[in-house]
Amino acid sequence: MGKNRVALTCFAALGAQWSATPAHALDCASARGYVGLEGVDTFTRDSLWGDDAFRRNFAFDGYASGTVSCQLSEQISAKATAGAQYAAGTEDPGTLDGKKDSGLAILNEGYVTWKPSDQIFLDVGKIERNNGNLFSQNPLDVVRNTSGNLRSTLVNNGDTNRYGFYREGSVGAGVTAYNDYGTVDLAYLPKLATNNDQAQSAEKWSSLERTNSNNRFYAAYTSSGLSNFNPTVAAVVGDYNVLALGTSGYLTDNLMLGAQASVSKGQRWRHLNMDKAAAIRSYENVGDPFSIDRTGARTDIAVGLRYTDSERTEYGIEYYGQSQGYSRNEWKSYFDTVTFINGGYAKGLPPPVANSLASGYDQYSSLFGSETDNANRGGNLLGKHYATVFVSSKKQAIRKLDWTASATTNLVDGSAYVNARVSTYANNHVELYTGVSMSFGSSRSEFGQFGRRGYVYAGTRIIV
Repeated sequence: MGKNRVALTCFAALGAQWSATPAHALDCASARGYVGLEGVDTFTRDSLWGDDAFRRNFAFDGYASGTVSCQLSEQISAKATAGAQYAAGTEDPGTLDGKKDSGLAILNEGYVTWKPSDQIFLDVGKIERNNGNLFSQNPLDVVRNTSGNLRSTLVNNGDTNRYGFYREGSVGAGVTAYNDYGTVDLAYLPKLATNNDQAQSAEKWSSLERTNSNNRFYAAYTSSGLSNFNPTVAAVVGDYNVLALGTSGYLTDNLMLGAQASVSKGQRWRHLNMDKAAAIRSYENVGDPFSIDRTGARTDIAVGLRYTDSERTEYGIEYYGQSQGYSRNEWKSYFDTVTFINGGYAKGLPPPVANSLASGYDQYSSLFGSETDNANRGGNLLGKHYATVFVSSKKQAIRKLDWTASATTNLVDGSAYVNARVSTYANNHVELYTGVSMSFGSSRSEFGQFGRRGYVYAGTRIIV
């Protein structure tokens, strides 16, 4: 009960303020959203998981998202953002790629705000706290929740974050205070669920398992005292601890620099234990070979440059590095183990013996696929060094083409993930778009391990 005292106090204060207000004029005039329909063709080859894990599939993907803001009284307001998606495939997408037909509904945010003064805002409900504006990775984003997106297909609505449609806040309470020198942001995000399903894909987790399975206190301060750069310091204390510092600003009228770094106590995501991996390859049953080491310090660093020309075309390059990423030797052990559990165990064994072991190694195969997928859903890369380049032209003018392209490369194994998208507005409310996402690299590489996968899509979005 003590852990939830802050949230209960906030609810009580809001209730007292509401009951003391003489008039409750409900004003929900501020509402916006969109609906869309895509056709997505998925293809793959050369997967370490074999042909049954991922198959060629075409899907029709319908989606919608909406935001509504209401003024409940002079000092109390409410806001909610929610989305829904349904994907219907023409083929079975494979054992590791979800169901043929599936859907989801998600509450991204939903909270009540009490404004006791012009400088202080108190939020209670499902709130989101994020920092950093780099294109690829943001060490400054210390509060990360796991995405609950469908495995079979993603909504490609133009967000630079490929999981942007699915971003969720956490249930909790937060206070934001503004003054002439900067902004202070505090939040308490309590643990409301115990996640016992980490070996399963996060697509099957409940909302609270994705967003409130850790106890977290969040604090951030952004200074506004400098003319060109506004540094931010952010921290999380609780079941895991992270301290981050970042800043961004213009070096010239057209060139912007961004830099961020963080240090955490222990690892942020579940890693393969290499001793247990070796035991698996020796035909031992080790249970769950993935875990988080909470000892020692781990660091992340990201730095990027963005240049915008006179035609509003933006060019960028970024570097990201993390000490907790798998080393070359760890990647070798990882891929040796994946190869072993996906049929390698049968080499040299009599067929009856290999058949008796198949079900156990199929479970390991599913576990490895889910763990890698879930780490990515949490906004993590698994290696040590990356470079990202991107270019975009977003004029958002009627009947003018907008386009964006990006590529993220693992600098150690050379694999890459590439996106390209072209869109145009037929009128103020209708967007037409098409694009492609591709992974490149050998089957023993980070972006190539699930096969050289590609998504070609085209769709329309109606904005209201």
